[in-house]
Amino acid sequence: MIITDAISYQKVQHLVAQIPIIIVGPHDPLEGVTPIEKLYETDTTNVCLPQVLQEDLCALPFSSGTTGVSKGVMITHRNLIANLCSTLFDLERANLTPGQNVTLGLMPFFHIYGFTGICCSTLRSKGTVVVMARFELRLFLNALIDYGVTFAPIVPPIILALVKNPLVNEFDLTKLKLLAVMTAAAPLAPDLQKSFEEKFPGVIIQEVCIY
Repeated sequence: MIITDAISYQKVQHLVAQIPIIIVGPHDPLEGVTPIEKLYETDTTNVCLPQVLQEDLCALPFSSGTTGVSKGVMITHRNLIANLCSTLFDLERANLTPGQNVTLGLMPFFHIYGFTGICCSTLRSKGTVVVMARFELRLFLNALIDYGVTFAPIVPPIILALVKNPLVNEFDLTKLKLLAVMTAAAPLAPDLQKSFEEKFPGVIIQEVCIY
């Protein structure tokens, strides 16, 4: 099964005869494609769920290729559980109850950063994901403010833009509800971290290595 949106559908439309394709979001009628709303109508009364063990394979995310060719990585349920327990935004520390967390969904979901740090972690906290198709600084800042984002998993180049780009000064940063950012994929320079903390006081920076 392939789950996609109208923008990316053209990349997989040639597979529609062989693989069920589920489409998310607004779109024109597409032959052979099932809207995700149809899944919500499914009668689950007689569904028999398989037994899942922690050592079972759960996901096959692909590395970004930072240090070489992009590689598929076999991730078990135990791997994901351990990562979720050790690297996530601490709701209690931020005085948030389950359901109050709003996460920015900017990182690719096929990468373990987006899959674990955004999708799985927000499911675990019963929160909301605000999905962005691509990074553009003005859209990024509008999303943070308009949707009351509390947790933003990002990367060092975005932190650099938030600190250095004069466009940021056009926004009323007092409207931000941002409590924490998580940075990964590359080291965060100490001087950049200090500049960010001075510009965004009270926002926790969590730097992690995600495998």
